[in-house]
Amino acid sequence: MIKHYLGDYPGVFDSEQIGLMGKAFDHAWAAVLASKASYAMGDDAEPARAALAKWIIAAAMSGERDPRRLSEGALANFAGANKR
Repeated sequence: MIKHYLGDYPGVFDSEQIGLMGKAFDHAWAAVLASKASYAMGDDAEPARAALAKWIIAAAMSGERDPRRLSEGALANFAGANKR
């Protein structure tokens, strides 16, 4: 699903990097769904997914490649943004 959000970054990542980001995104989104957060459903789901994906892409562009750190970082950033 991360490929959907890579439209602004054609050719920046190779297939292995995209796979790692996809794994991170899938893990992060599964955690959001498991939390049963209200923004995981309905009209709020797509903006929530986009926020996670954009954070993962930005971190990967900065050199992070570990799927666990990408996922945890995206979730921490997302949780912090939703506490405001």
